[in-house]
Amino acid sequence: MTRLPLLVLTLSLVACAHVDPAERAEAYRSAEVAAFQGADKTHGLRDARIVYDARQCASYQGTADDGQVRTIALKDWEARPLCRP
Repeated sequence: MTRLPLLVLTLSLVACAHVDPAERAEAYRSAEVAAFQGADKTHGLRDARIVYDARQCASYQGTADDGQVRTIALKDWEARPLCRP
């Protein structure tokens, strides 16, 4: 009889622990957009866009007033690189 509540609790936790890949991808895109907007507000480069390196990590890239192309790594709120899952 005491095992039933434990079993129900265990199954509930397992169900909550599953993260849908589409939800994870959407969360990544949201973090990427927020990081891009923050970088754009800070740096204000012309023709700004998101580019990806060989590890699929996102960077903010655009042209500075001096004509030089600048690339700045996008980071999450914990200052970790934003890399595609």
